[in-house]
Amino acid sequence: MSALTVFLLMWLFSNNIKISAILFLSTAFLIAVLFGLSKVIFGGGRKLGLSPGNSWSLAIASIQKRANVNAVQLISFALAIKLLLFLIVLKNDMISDWQSQLPENAPNSFLVNITEQELEPITSFLAQNDMPTSDFYPVVRGRVNAVNGELIAREVSQEDNEKKDEEARSGIGRELNLTWRKDLPNQNELIDGTWFSEGSVAEASVEESMLERLDVKIGDTLTFLIGAQSFDAKITSVRKVNWTTLKPNFFIILSPDVLASFPATYISSVNVKAEKKREFNELMRQYPTVNVIDVESFIKQIRSTIEQVSLAIGFVLAIVVACGALVLISQVQASLGERMQEIVILRTLGAKGRLIKNATLYEFLLLGVTAGLVAAIVSDIALLIVQRQMFDLAGKFHPHIWVIGPAVGGLFVACLGYLMIARTMRKNTQGLLRSLA
Repeated sequence: MSALTVFLLMWLFSNNIKISAILFLSTAFLIAVLFGLSKVIFGGGRKLGLSPGNSWSLAIASIQKRANVNAVQLISFALAIKLLLFLIVLKNDMISDWQSQLPENAPNSFLVNITEQELEPITSFLAQNDMPTSDFYPVVRGRVNAVNGELIAREVSQEDNEKKDEEARSGIGRELNLTWRKDLPNQNELIDGTWFSEGSVAEASVEESMLERLDVKIGDTLTFLIGAQSFDAKITSVRKVNWTTLKPNFFIILSPDVLASFPATYISSVNVKAEKKREFNELMRQYPTVNVIDVESFIKQIRSTIEQVSLAIGFVLAIVVACGALVLISQVQASLGERMQEIVILRTLGAKGRLIKNATLYEFLLLGVTAGLVAAIVSDIALLIVQRQMFDLAGKFHPHIWVIGPAVGGLFVACLGYLMIARTMRKNTQGLLRSLA
């Protein structure tokens, strides 16, 4: 019941069953692995037994004696370390991968709604003032109205009491920006079919995701509607588009003959450096009908959002560390009486204080290193799945956290655990007996 409740809460807060399942199952896998490792460690303790003068052997024997408590501690530490590593690496990878997708000297503004008469003077001005631009693409707004003669369902307005045509084919219910071009754009890759030739007539090239959305293939005929005019074009190629270039991209590109009779406006992207802002603004004042989309402001807003998320993650990490510390403190306190008895017996049998201190330190160190190692491996597997499935990133392993996890886990657990019982070990045998009494 508790596991089901936790999963339902994860689903409720994330509103995403896939990521909830990934994190929940990875945690369940981590718990199972830790139970298995606990059995291995405790089994090793039985074989080694207690060797006089060997602190490691004494530490393993102590772990074996408190098998159930240490299993809970192992799971608690590993879950905390796993969440800690998961949040840190995911945050850093998301920021670095997102920033790496932005090419150097990428365009920071889009120019939209340029007329045929404005094209030449704007192009000349940008070239003279060293403002790099992408190609200028002619744009005509149009709608995919049918596929192979079968009508596509259009978006309906609830305000106008429009009803959806249930028999119509599903597709794109809105207008698209259509363009034409002789050459394949640089940021496009032809993955199927052939590009337009000199004699191409009424042909279309479709982006791969749009191909799936329209449920079409090469050889199918698309019917386009522009205003009251309609025309057909045959799909002859499929493109893969790099949408991260900050250059104009299109779902559908038509052969030049198709849209020649339709009036078009032009679109392009431009890189305007800070020292050229005044000249660029002066140009835009001369052409008030040209619309400018400032990409740089959107990028700044995204970066600001990521920084705020990073701050929130920082608070979550602090809570995770605090919770892990509280779990350790409570479990050490619960076993304090038993540990006092062990210290009294060991001293009675002639064990030196250094042997007992080292054994205690090694006990917590072994628990922390084991928890950190398993947490790092499971966290890395979960990160790989989340990056590929949720964020559409290439995903990669992070071997450095396989070292950081055990190191941090061992240091944290060993220091905190030792500090909790250091005062007890400083007491003499008579003082411990009085405490036990």
